[in-house]
Amino acid sequence: MESRILIAKEGKQFYVKDVGKDLHTQFGFIKSKDLKKKKGTVKTNTGKEFFIFPADFIDKFKRIKRGAQIITLKDAGVIITETGVNKDSKVLDAGGGSGALACILGNITKQAITYEIRKEFVKIIKENIKNLDLKNVSVKNKDVTKGISEKNLDLIVLDMP
Repeated sequence: MESRILIAKEGKQFYVKDVGKDLHTQFGFIKSKDLKKKKGTVKTNTGKEFFIFPADFIDKFKRIKRGAQIITLKDAGVIITETGVNKDSKVLDAGGGSGALACILGNITKQAITYEIRKEFVKIIKENIKNLDLKNVSVKNKDVTKGISEKNLDLIVLDMP
């Protein structure tokens, strides 16, 4: 699903999750066909102008659904820096929660797997993976303390009670 960021000259921002629908704001509405532009400017029906950009990973990530407390971007940055994971890494996140760390790691690694024991959190994680369009992130509704089937992992993060 294509998404966009709209920014007014005064700094007001809008996140457009789906360019297939018209956007209605307090400044008027913008038609779907205009939201499909990848850059430049768009105007509402009342003449309010916005700069338009494709939403990137961080724009989407800031809007993930939360169930459990998430690992912050700052803490994820420390994990990435200290461990040296990269585009060739295969990682496992135990205690997925809302899936934030798995998604951050999935954005930069070859593969990220997260284990989460609670079904309601698995549902949230799957929704976040889909909304971030991450094809290399998977979730397992399993208790990691009972063992894992993955081999040759470069990193395992344990964030469990």
